[in-house]
Amino acid sequence: DQPYEESPKNSDNTGLQNVIDCNTSPEKASKTHQHQSSRIMNSSRKPLNKSKWDQSYDELLSYVESVGHARVPLEFLQNPSFGVWVATQRRNYKKFQKGVWSRMTKNRMKLLNKVGFE
Repeated sequence: DQPYEESPKNSDNTGLQNVIDCNTSPEKASKTHQHQSSRIMNSSRKPLNKSKWDQSYDELLSYVESVGHARVPLEFLQNPSFGVWVATQRRNYKKFQKGVWSRMTKNRMKLLNKVGFE
């Protein structure tokens, strides 16, 4: 019995990948990419190109549309992290108005003002 020897962690396994790549036609690769892209775009996940702030702002728009105001409680039971996000925006909004550094920007303030943010 010889002891089991592990292959080096940085071994060159590109040979198999090269065989796979050579056996995949450009047309098939393109169709696969198109299928994957459409599957991502049609999924129920939020778009990959939107920032967390933009995603939360979209949620605020939905909230305002359904409830009629932007006064989301801190302990919003349906989505606790959303209530915390709104509270953070209020805090950053006030800091920005006072000239204190925060993550708030003029553009974000305009967007929040559009929905009646108080």
